[in-house]
Amino acid sequence: MRSRKDLLPCPSIRDPQLIPYNKASMIKVDNITVQYGTKVIFKDVSLECEPGQHVCIVGANGSGKSTLLRTITALTKISAGSVSVDGLDPFDPEFTRDVRAIVGYVQQRPDDQLVATSVLDEVAFGPENLGCSRDEIRVRCTDALTRVGLNGFEEREPSSLSGGQKQRLVIAGALAMRPRYILFDEPTSMLDPPSRDEIMQIMEELKADGVGIVHVTHDREETSRADVILSLDPDPDAYLEQVFALPVIPTTKIEHPSKLVAHDVSVTYELGEQVVEALTDMSVSVTQGELIVVTGHTGSGKSTLLKVMAGLLDPTEGFVTLDGSPITDHDNRGKVGLIFQDAESALFAETVREDVAFGPRNFNVAPQEALKLADKALAEVGLDADTFGDRSPFHLSGGEARRVAIAGILAYKPAFILADEPTAGLDGPGRALIIKTLVEATAHSGVIVVTHTVEDFIEYASQVISLD
Repeated sequence: MRSRKDLLPCPSIRDPQLIPYNKASMIKVDNITVQYGTKVIFKDVSLECEPGQHVCIVGANGSGKSTLLRTITALTKISAGSVSVDGLDPFDPEFTRDVRAIVGYVQQRPDDQLVATSVLDEVAFGPENLGCSRDEIRVRCTDALTRVGLNGFEEREPSSLSGGQKQRLVIAGALAMRPRYILFDEPTSMLDPPSRDEIMQIMEELKADGVGIVHVTHDREETSRADVILSLDPDPDAYLEQVFALPVIPTTKIEHPSKLVAHDVSVTYELGEQVVEALTDMSVSVTQGELIVVTGHTGSGKSTLLKVMAGLLDPTEGFVTLDGSPITDHDNRGKVGLIFQDAESALFAETVREDVAFGPRNFNVAPQEALKLADKALAEVGLDADTFGDRSPFHLSGGEARRVAIAGILAYKPAFILADEPTAGLDGPGRALIIKTLVEATAHSGVIVVTHTVEDFIEYASQVISLD
């Protein structure tokens, strides 16, 4: 790895390397409070991160972890306290751009940061805005893509990448900026174990190279690598030490269960002159009352398989049937519910309750009954309807939004539930509750779960399918 001292200088005054270091170089968050109206997100929180230091932030969903990261680059206003980065106030318009050049930010949802039409252009976007030369941009892009394992993907459209590959791409974009600090908001939540280890290794290398790391995570193994751990919970270990209720495995057999079958499906698409095989000759059969786990490395086609089985993506070869009829038949409408990998992107209504009630209403359930089903589904995912029902789904934490999206599928009880990484980004209690909910859903549905953490579901699965 090259030393930061060996990096070529860029002509722009906004390049992090040309912004003078303060003698007391560090990110310093001093007793800040964030409040929206009467709602206090957190109060009197302090944090320090020096160059070459790894700080982890932990806490339950909704405790303000992502909000805290956003205050460091002035993306979220503070109600009290102060923030400085190498002595610069990010909320002072004179220094905001400098701070955002010094501090890289990998957000919780990669799609929120992707702006270009190719992987190469995406990574080049930051250095271009720093005024780097073409030669330096090329060096930085090659280095960043190699470090995250995306070399060879330069001409791919970001929208064609898997969720895990998109996370790597966003990390590459931050690396190409060569910042002094990088904020990581759950960067490994959608990655397979080898990819997760690679990202953690990148963090170790950055730390050794003098880069300060502020890292939000729910993973205890990841926190063990940190120099400092900051908890946003009043009782730091309370949410991890709860005794979680185990799923109650349904014992009542479903009479005349339906069957959803993928018959030798393949999905290919053209990328310029290249033909990409997203899925090859895959056959899967799931029956109502059964839970199946699908696993595989990042980009192996897991999400593609679920979209094909839900009838949202036409296979290039093969076909999908539900009780012998094509999945796309009108009579099969509403029988398969898909929980997307980026589940929060499916939210659209003005309130949480209306969003969850949309499914039942769409299938001719009376409005008041639909609202009752919505409240029940919210309770199943651990969200109190009185507390969350009237809130905007766009003002939730990432974990809360994911649970609302899952409730939206549970509310109308489809014959089959296809769940793509349903526990990604959830804290300990939220994770345990979703596992319990999906296992117990086999009382009325067939369930396919795509996950990198097979151990969460293996005790309850009738089979585990690997796409590796």
